[in-house]
Amino acid sequence: REYARTARAGLDPFELDLLGAHVRAGGRVLDVGCGAGREALGFARAGFRVVALDLVPGMIEAARAHAAAAGLAIEFRVGSVTELDAPPGAFDGAYFAGSLHHVPGRARRVEALARIRRALAPGGALILVVVYRGRRGLVSRSRLVDLVRRLGARLPGAFRLSEPGDGWMREVSEASDPREAIFFHDYDGPAEVREELRAAGFVAAEARPGWWVCRPEAAGAGPELP
Repeated sequence: REYARTARAGLDPFELDLLGAHVRAGGRVLDVGCGAGREALGFARAGFRVVALDLVPGMIEAARAHAAAAGLAIEFRVGSVTELDAPPGAFDGAYFAGSLHHVPGRARRVEALARIRRALAPGGALILVVVYRGRRGLVSRSRLVDLVRRLGARLPGAFRLSEPGDGWMREVSEASDPREAIFFHDYDGPAEVREELRAAGFVAAEARPGWWVCRPEAAGAGPELP
């Protein structure tokens, strides 16, 4: 299956070097939006203790099977990052790649980032990967009304597409079902990402376009969390 091929692809050397440069060796890493497990398996092979989270049960099942076949001990959890309830300081690092822009609404994205910040131990870092404006496959705004009507029942709560950059995608990766439209926030550029990170209590810098190294600001920064 395509999921298995994606999981076996392994890490790009840049990914592993970036995490290794900012998270202590053997540290506990949270992989947010783990999908079929490509990154989680790669981090575990590198000696990190990995907890992998994804909202889709089928993805977690696939990732768990891939980890078992590889003989890797990874803790997999089904859940939303906007409801992450990890104890403060639970992780030495977090990896959040290609998933933040699928969280609908700026407030929810800031909350997701803030929950990750709270879960980081002193000295910990979040590696965040986002996509900027111009992503191929984004469904045009002229079709949003029809899409919202047909897919409204699948939206969380009473959310509506009302913020600049919101749209729908027909394809997210080679492992995606192109028949299904998926919410996607198309970031205008680094300034918008930096503002959401700042609102969540992070200071951040780009290692290369779209790749952010984020560290918690002083205690008390960021929004109040339940």
